[in-house]
Amino acid sequence: MSTNPYSATEVGRRIKTLREARGWTQQELAEKADVSRSDISLWETGKQRPSPPKAVKVCRSLDIELNYLLSGSTQYLRFEVAREIADIARAPISQD
Repeated sequence: MSTNPYSATEVGRRIKTLREARGWTQQELAEKADVSRSDISLWETGKQRPSPPKAVKVCRSLDIELNYLLSGSTQYLRFEVAREIADIARAPISQD
């Protein structure tokens, strides 16, 4: 059974992975994104997905595209960002 990349659990996993890769606490990401720490916690535990406006704030803070946050797709990311995400996830990517 495959995992739904749009699920709250997967979106939260991506937020947590990128936050931790930057060495930030939930509070630090919350401050950078101008959201509450409890929002970050709810998202990272898969209990909720961020609303569209909050998702945009988180993406800006993490320097990622909304498409990646919501779907896990690196298709439209700049190559350097896709490489960083792949390094974090330890997954190979292509440059085409």
